[in-house]
Order: sequence, then structure tokens, then C-alpha cells
Amino acid sequence: MDSSINVFEKTHWNTTNGFQNHSSVYESEILAIQQAIPQNKKGIEIGVGTGRFAERLNIKFGVEPSENMAKVSEQKGIIVYRAYAESLPLDNTTFDFVLMVTTVCFLSDISKAFSSLSHFETKRRNHFESLTKRVNG
Repeated sequence: MDSSINVFEKTHWNTTNGFQNHSSVYESEILAIQQAIPQNKKGIEIGVGTGRFAERLNIKFGVEPSENMAKVSEQKGIIVYRAYAESLPLDNTTFDFVLMVTTVCFLSDISKAFSSLSHFETKRRNHFESLTKRVNG
């Protein structure tokens, strides 16, 4: 298991609590993303975590390597694929957009992760990475 994922297995609530402790940052992030992504379209969040963003943004699919975080997302009705961004297992899956929120800072190989996005047949080549710094309580 990747050491960065091991941290999430042990402390997956800390990430969520960080956004709870900084709700204005979280709400600003939601508003910015809502303006950037197509509304009422099929999207997937890479690094979905606990589903905090996907749930608010009505994103029904996610990719997450942390078992504990994936379980929380699934309790929110999100279909979660257990995988790393660097090796996505989804071939020929069609989405209108791909979203990554506070994910790049956790990737072991950023180039490989963005190259793996080519697995997705997006109707428009829209890939979004939230640039907000990771918030930890």
C-alpha cells in the first residue's frame, strides 16, 4: 500500500474535518467548481475521497484508492472504483467531464496520472483540477 494512502486509511475523517473547520474555503471552492463544470452532465471525480465534493456537485462516479474513504463515498450513493489516478481501470467509459479536487498533491506521478485520463472518452476535453491548497484542520 502506498504510504500516502495508508495515511488516509488511518485518518480519513481529518480531511473532511479540515473542510468543516474552514467552511468558507469549502463553499468558495464549490461555487468556483460549479461555474467551471457542465451542469446536469455525467462526470467522474478522480480522488473522490469521502465524496464531500462529488455529493454537492451531483457527481455520481468516483475513483479512490483508500478503502475507508471509498466506503464513505458509497454511503452517499457514489459509485467508487478502487484505483489510483496513475492507473485508471476504466476503458471506453464516457463522461462529460473529469474533476480532480485537491488531488495533485497526493499523486506519486503527476504526468502518468494525467496521461491515464486518456482512458476516458470525454465528449469535450474538459479536465478540471481544483487549485485550492489542501485544507487540514
